[in-house]
Amino acid sequence: MAIRLQLPTEPAWIDLPHGVRVRCRPLTTATNAAAMACAARKVTALAESIAGRREVGMPCDDLPDLSDPDRRDGYSHALYAASLGHACILEWQGRGIEDPATDQPAPLTAENIGALMLIPEIARAFVDRLWRPLGEVVAEGNVCAPSPGGSSAGGANTAEPAEQSAAPAPAAA
Repeated sequence: MAIRLQLPTEPAWIDLPHGVRVRCRPLTTATNAAAMACAARKVTALAESIAGRREVGMPCDDLPDLSDPDRRDGYSHALYAASLGHACILEWQGRGIEDPATDQPAPLTAENIGALMLIPEIARAFVDRLWRPLGEVVAEGNVCAPSPGGSSAGGANTAEPAEQSAAPAPAAA
């Protein structure tokens, strides 16, 4: 089975909940890996900051609780969505993206992209829809399916069995 490389190469608009639209670069392996690394680095730095505060007796009430693995994973995913947004979003539009101080359209900044990705429904839809073209390639059957488990389960044998040239070694008494 052949892999047809028909992934988008040009920016495209993605419709998100609440009337928000974002124009994004296509997702690439490098962009995805960079976003994952950025999120992991930020979570690690935050965990170290929390530990440092606790060590000197400073309060940590204003920081997320990263001691719970589920919350830590959730926070990491939120940072991943924001990192993807920073890397991919070129422009945005929609009635919901306003500067609260002026009621005017908010400028496209890293801080504002991060704030947008704090809305769970938006972040989930953004990541899902950014990944959608890759999923469509897989759904079309344009990639090879993984082999079942086992060393010979992936295909038919092409070699004849080896001849036994000597008797097996005797068993220990």
